[in-house]
Amino acid sequence: MANLILAEIRSGRAAIYIAEINQVRVGMVSAAVHTPSIAEVIENGNMKIGVVTELFVEPDSRRKGVAKKLMRSAELFLKGIGCKILSIHVISANKAAINLYRKQGYSEYEIVLDKRA
Repeated sequence: MANLILAEIRSGRAAIYIAEINQVRVGMVSAAVHTPSIAEVIENGNMKIGVVTELFVEPDSRRKGVAKKLMRSAELFLKGIGCKILSIHVISANKAAINLYRKQGYSEYEIVLDKRA
C-alpha cells in the first residue's frame, strides 16, 4: 500500500501535507485524484475529481484553525492539478467534521447506506 501511495505522489496525482506547531506534528491531510465511476462520468462529464482522502488533527490542537489550513492546502493542490470537483467522505456521526466541511463550502452529494452483515 505504501508503494502505491508513494507512486501516486511521485506521479503528481496525490499529496500529503503535515501541520506542525512549534516543530511538533499536530495534523495531516492527504488528497488525490479520484478515478470516477461510470455514473460520475455520466453525471459530471469528464471533469477531474479530487478527493481529500484523510484529515486528522491531534485532539489538543483542534479548534485552532489547523484543519482549516490543512484543507486549504489540499484544495489548492487539487485545483492546481485541474480538479473541478472536490470531495471528502465523512462518517455521519462526526458532526464536528461535517460542520467544518460545510463552513468550507462542501455540501452533501451522495449518501451511502451501510448494513452490518
